[in-house]
Amino acid sequence: MALFLASFTENKVTGFAMMKLMNAVQILPVVAYFVPLPAQLLFGIVPAYWPMKMVWLAADGRPYGVYLVAGLVVNVAAVGLLLRRFDRVVHR
Repeated sequence: MALFLASFTENKVTGFAMMKLMNAVQILPVVAYFVPLPAQLLFGIVPAYWPMKMVWLAADGRPYGVYLVAGLVVNVAAVGLLLRRFDRVVHR
């Protein structure tokens, strides 16, 4: 979240607006719990979905290895994209 704010905001006012938007997006993994599984994967673009899905599966005693790998891929990709954007913003 810090990389997103540092990369896409120019001042405190836009930072507060982005924080409100990010808080709304962070509630999506909770909403995903009530959606059936094939459609639930659409929430996977939100990086916080994958750890939540693993917690749900672990609580049910089901394996979650596939979701661990998918979560690592999504989160590493998100951090990579944000680091590249942050580097461009800092060095312009």
